[in-house]
Amino acid sequence: MSLFKQIQILIAILLLATLSIVMKINFDNAREFTAHQLYNNSKNTANVLALSLSSRISDIAMVETTINAMFDGGYYQDITLLGSNGKTIYKRNQEVKVQNVPSVFIKFIKLDPPVAEAQVIKGWTIFGELKVKGHTGDSYLRLWAVFKKLCFLFVILGGLAIATGHMILKHILKSLTKIQNQAEAISRNEFIINPDLPSAPELKKVVKAMNTMVEKVKTIFHKQVQYIKDYNELNYKDPETKLYNRKYLIQSLNTFINS
Repeated sequence: MSLFKQIQILIAILLLATLSIVMKINFDNAREFTAHQLYNNSKNTANVLALSLSSRISDIAMVETTINAMFDGGYYQDITLLGSNGKTIYKRNQEVKVQNVPSVFIKFIKLDPPVAEAQVIKGWTIFGELKVKGHTGDSYLRLWAVFKKLCFLFVILGGLAIATGHMILKHILKSLTKIQNQAEAISRNEFIINPDLPSAPELKKVVKAMNTMVEKVKTIFHKQVQYIKDYNELNYKDPETKLYNRKYLIQSLNTFINS
């Protein structure tokens, strides 16, 4: 696997991990807010119902009717009226059944809000206690909707983050590829100057240093070529006539015969 692929995979993992943490924090906040809101609604219901029962606590039939009306008109899992001795006077409850929400989601996302309590006062004495627990079905529906929305955003933002990271990394490594081409060209006695300076300060310094090195190697190479040319002219040409001398002719003849 190339270095580019390794860096790309590492960046993608880091981006997805960061995005997952952010999504989890948002979902946990939504769950806490939902549970807190459910408890507040139950607490308000308990206070209102306890105050309503205080004036009619002597009439059990009226008490049952009031509790039934509140239970049927709202969304509650349990409403219980206890006497001062702790015994149950009247109770209404229903099993929690949530439709359109996967059972796996309900299994792993625990939502168990505390029971709201309020005292029922008869005259100057405490007659009993009223306990109200909200139904979590509607809360699970809202959390499931939030979860689907977060998953959708995770896919969209994750894809955009990976694509953006790929483009940025490809742009950065483009300069490194040009530097590699410059180094390989020197071995072929080719000297390439890279005019495109990257915006990143670190890479910009590297490209400038590479261009400077190429210029110096080019100068040294041309000087060596000129030295060799001057040496050959001095060794194999007559300085006056500029014609090849006897040494050159003998060497050329030997080369011709050997070939």
